[in-house]
Amino acid sequence: MDDIPRQNLSLNSEGLTNAQLARRRTEVALLKERYPGLPDAWLDMVWNFVERTPPETVERIINNGEWEKPPSKPHETGGVVKNGIQVD
Repeated sequence: MDDIPRQNLSLNSEGLTNAQLARRRTEVALLKERYPGLPDAWLDMVWNFVERTPPETVERIINNGEWEKPPSKPHETGGVVKNGIQVD
């Protein structure tokens, strides 16, 4: 059991330097102030994506409006899960 990798206190922080972790703490706190209605996990996910994605890719996504497009594989909507649990 000792060889199982454990996640540390910072979500998705694997591979980040101490400087990145410090900058992340500050920048996510600023995002929370600016977007108080968004869940903390979303803000954290956005920060991680921008930090780990090459700047030209982030710029292309913003300039082309790719983030505004619907997903290529939309999630099924509705209240029924195929082959889901049935309660009688």
